[in-house]
Formats: sequence, C-alpha cells, structure tokens
Amino acid sequence: MSKAIKAILLPAGVNVLPREVEFTDWQDIREFVGGHFDAVSALAKSPTGDDVAIVGYVHDEGMLIGLDDNWLAMAIFRQPLVGDCLIVSGTNPVTGEYDGESYDVPEALRDYMLYDLVQRVSVGYNQTMVVSEALDWAELSGALSPEDLDFLEAELLRLHHEDKGLRDMNSRAVDIVNRSLLELKSFVDDTDDGEED
Repeated sequence: MSKAIKAILLPAGVNVLPREVEFTDWQDIREFVGGHFDAVSALAKSPTGDDVAIVGYVHDEGMLIGLDDNWLAMAIFRQPLVGDCLIVSGTNPVTGEYDGESYDVPEALRDYMLYDLVQRVSVGYNQTMVVSEALDWAELSGALSPEDLDFLEAELLRLHHEDKGLRDMNSRAVDIVNRSLLELKSFVDDTDDGEED
C-alpha cells in the first residue's frame, strides 16, 4: 500500500462513535488496533445491489488479553469481536473482485457506519436487555420451566449456527419469549398499581 486508504475505525466498548481515519501500511493498522492484527470479512450489498467485501482488522490476541467487546463490529461481522476494529473495503473498485488488498470504504457504507450503525446496534442491544430481564423474571417467578429455557437456548444457538434471524425462530421458542415478556409486564403493572395506593 502506498496511497492512504480511507477507513472507518469502530471503537470497542460502549458510548463510542465510529470515525473516519486513513492509513498507508500494516504498521498503521497495528497502531489503530493496538498490536498484531488479524482480519475478518463479510459481504455487504452496495446501493446498486452488488456484493462488497468488508474487511475488519482486529487485534490478533484481543480475547486473550481481555479487550472490550466491540458491539459495532460484532453487528457487522456476526461473530464475537473485541478491541478496536479498522474497516476497509476488500473489493477492488476496478475489477469488482476480492483480491486480498485494502481499498477505500465506499461512500454509502461509510455513511451507514458513521450515521446509522450506532443507532441500530443500540436499539438491538436495548431490546436484548429487556428480553434478558424478562426471561430472568419469568424463571424466578416460575412462569418458565428449566426445560423451556433449555429449549430456547438450543433454538437461539441453532439460529446462530445456521446464520438465521429471529424471524426464523420456532413457534415454541416465540411462545416462551412472549410468556416471559407478559410475566414481566404483569409484574410491572402490579408494581405500578401498588405505588398509586
């Protein structure tokens, strides 16, 4: 690499914002991610419908040394990632092929990462926390059995391994989640009624 590559840095942790950066060589990548690095990749759709290879450089030993989770990068690459992540395009703008080199992040992807990604990840994270609390409460109140929870866990793992979304969830698993949310709502409603007395 000789010319500066336009990239997006996705910081690890919470209350973080992506930022535009430039780099010219592997030493710059090491500086951005804090050490030796590895690459992860995914395909994204461009506004024209073409596949674009997205490459993320992450600290090679981030999990071993206890770096913070990178919620933004996990949303893109759909796998556990820690530490700061430097995002580039892996698609050659001339040939349209993935060739192992780093290229500027396309403008539409840059805009998505800078303006929409944080919002989408925060909504997903908050929804996950609500469902997690509902499941905990439903288990404590006896509304869900250990078998229900085991089934739900197995179903979520299946979806993850098959790279499917919640829309593909089995109807029994949906029922378990709905029952837990109703149990939590009932508790909140009862608590609210008690405060008015």
